[in-house]
Amino acid sequence: MAKIITREPKNFVEQMLWKITKPNTEVKTNFYRLMAVSQEAGLGMRETLKGIAFAETNDAMKSIINEVLKDVNEWMSLGKSFGTFPHFFETYEIELINAAEKMGNLPQVLRDLSLELEANDKTNTRIIKAMTYPIGLFLFAIVAVAVLLIFVIPTVMDLYKGQEDKLPWITLFMIDASNFMQKAWYWIFGWIVGWTIVFSILYNTQILFKKNVDLAMIKIPWLKHVVINFYMYKFSKLLGDLSNAGVSPVDSLDQMRKIFSNYHYKVKMQAMKTDLENGFSFSDSVEWSELFDPVLIQIIMVGEKTWNLAPILLTMANFYQYQLGLKIDALVGMIEPVLMGFIAAMVGWIVAAIFLPIGWLMDVVGW
Repeated sequence: MAKIITREPKNFVEQMLWKITKPNTEVKTNFYRLMAVSQEAGLGMRETLKGIAFAETNDAMKSIINEVLKDVNEWMSLGKSFGTFPHFFETYEIELINAAEKMGNLPQVLRDLSLELEANDKTNTRIIKAMTYPIGLFLFAIVAVAVLLIFVIPTVMDLYKGQEDKLPWITLFMIDASNFMQKAWYWIFGWIVGWTIVFSILYNTQILFKKNVDLAMIKIPWLKHVVINFYMYKFSKLLGDLSNAGVSPVDSLDQMRKIFSNYHYKVKMQAMKTDLENGFSFSDSVEWSELFDPVLIQIIMVGEKTWNLAPILLTMANFYQYQLGLKIDALVGMIEPVLMGFIAAMVGWIVAAIFLPIGWLMDVVGW
């Protein structure tokens, strides 16, 4: 049984162990939901944590709860205790808990967190399911073509030995491709794996490379609609929740800067934070920004004028969450016919390379 890491991992080995044992989103969602129900029922924090720990079946989650219980028994606040687990609790979750404990609306914030995690999990699952079919189909087609080139084409082409000068160019091309694949397939596989690793390293270590890749994500047609909708949803939801919890706008933007993964949205959150510190409004900071939906910009202007920004943002978050699902479906709907056309072209090319010489051979033998 792997060692269970509770407090923040200190070295590489502990980080690997934590990734193996880390509770999934469903376990975390249930934890927040049970916390909310227990607090709404009037149970004390110690009794709440004891009851949840007793019923918890995930060993890592049980260990974390027991550690939090020790902190609470030592009169540490829940938010401060969560802050000692930055590898498990997100910074905005900790901020919400801290604010909720001060304002006295902890049960509602815990319930909102469970709903938010559940919604995020559903969105991620939807994206994975939507992309599984086209990616699986593409990989299957690549493997099928490789098998044909390595094993099938050489057997068929044995029929035409000594007649290479009379074969059509498409067949000669496939013979050359087959010979190359037989000799260098492992180099091709290594090249693909190598470039995948290089891309990952560059993206995570080189700012300029990450900046350009993230820029492409918000510039490529169709894909940009999914990315922008996703960030409009996250921005509206996080800012609305943090505002309702009593977190200052400046601190809220700082939290979102840490959460957002896209370089350009990170920079924009920092710029908005600076604008607010210098006396500008949200609407002043986001006006004319290509990173924001024009509709949301107008909504922010209305919300600030009516002093009703947080509820309006949460309403817009629901809208963008719905729109995100539609954009994902539209993207998949666009990818599928393009992918099918690509596969049909590959199959047609291979069939032509095999059967054109057969027609020539039939003419030679007088059939």
